[in-house]
Amino acid sequence: MSLCLVAIVTIGVSQVPGAVIYVDGSNTTPPWDGSPQNPYQTIGDAVSAQTTVDGDEIRVLAGTYRETVSLTPAGGTDKQLAIKGWDAGSGELADPADVIVDGEGTRRCLEIDDVGGSGVSLHALTLREGYTGGYGAAAFVRTSIVTLTGVAVEDSSAGTGGGGVYVESSSAITLTECTIDGNWTYLGSGGGIYADGSTLTLTGCTVSSNGPDPGDYFYTYSGGGIYGQSSSDVTLTGCTTSGNESYWGGAICVQDESSLHVIGCNISDNEAQHAGGGVYCSGSTLGLQGNCTISGNEAAGGGGIAIAGGNAQVSDCIVRGC
Repeated sequence: MSLCLVAIVTIGVSQVPGAVIYVDGSNTTPPWDGSPQNPYQTIGDAVSAQTTVDGDEIRVLAGTYRETVSLTPAGGTDKQLAIKGWDAGSGELADPADVIVDGEGTRRCLEIDDVGGSGVSLHALTLREGYTGGYGAAAFVRTSIVTLTGVAVEDSSAGTGGGGVYVESSSAITLTECTIDGNWTYLGSGGGIYADGSTLTLTGCTVSSNGPDPGDYFYTYSGGGIYGQSSSDVTLTGCTTSGNESYWGGAICVQDESSLHVIGCNISDNEAQHAGGGVYCSGSTLGLQGNCTISGNEAAGGGGIAIAGGNAQVSDCIVRGC
């Protein structure tokens, strides 16, 4: 008697992390599967696709994307992804001006919530004209790890705080060679960036012309460029902050047991209506080192630096107008 054994193997679709997914807003004809031949039409479609998993890379081709890119548990899209502006011709990162996520003055550009692990990274694109009545008009980040490289955050406004970027709840956000320009709040704080109980690190960034709204009807209250509170850790290395305005801390304001480390930066031509044209430090720790220059800033009190409680250490820096 002989026995015949038959093995039945079920073969399914494998979701392998590290896949490359394409988005092209000009592709209006289905099918859309994220391949170079059939790219998704929106970034949101690429993020929410069931086949998109942690570790994937989304390459966004030139265009203006009028949407809110959401990576949140509520939408089932809290995924660890790299989203890159992409030049199809050269096969390299795009010019950020060519790949735009546009809030059209009616909604946020980006929302990230509860994404840990390797987090979310954005490269070579622009977040423009975001709006919210609350916090974080261009980008809202909660309990997440986020990296922005070569990203421009422009012309966005928030009712409460973080006209450009808002980070809270022990988040960690790193910005490298980014531009934060022309963002503001309606008498809130952090015209450019607002960090609440989080870690904020900027390297080689330009933070400019944040604080007042274009019509000069409203003014950011604290931290025209950058604001940190509630034990936030804020570090700037090799950055330039200029032309920012607020009532307290034209360029930067930290308070509530936060820490501010400024290394090799240029903080110039900022303005505060009350105190700290360049930097305002209240009940926090301030460290300036590595050939910083703080000059040309204006305020009713402490044009360069104003300190109200806490402590400051300054070494190898030029500070004028205090």
